[in-house]
Amino acid sequence: MAAKKFSRIIVQFALILVFGSISFWAVGRGLRWVPLLAFIFYMVAASLILPRLPKAATGPMTTRGALSLIALFARLLGFVATVSCIAAAVSYRFLSSPLPLWALIPVLSVWALWAFGCFWFAKWISNKAAQVDPSRLLDLGLLPVNRDKT
Repeated sequence: MAAKKFSRIIVQFALILVFGSISFWAVGRGLRWVPLLAFIFYMVAASLILPRLPKAATGPMTTRGALSLIALFARLLGFVATVSCIAAAVSYRFLSSPLPLWALIPVLSVWALWAFGCFWFAKWISNKAAQVDPSRLLDLGLLPVNRDKT
């Protein structure tokens, strides 16, 4: 079910990965006109492949599902910030012209605070999602309301 639900996104990312890497390879080799062709081929491939994929599910989304998805993305941001802090701290010795320590420490501190904040926000949202009724639908106020007074 998940493969069918996310098949359009997976195909889009795969197309971007393939044609983007072709473009970067061509620019590295000095072929400056190939990225334009790669973009044209990407547009043609996307217009031929995407209409044949199954339609995404358009059922109503629950509030708990939306909050869980937000918490998942917050955890992902926290994980990326944590990996960035670790990579920056480990690679500091191997850089040819690194930042001075007086500049690196505040940058790493801000990234670490960002990661901590993302993980805290994800936990807070997860707790809020656990308190919400599972059958409650997400209402964004986009549906027209019948305001007929008669």
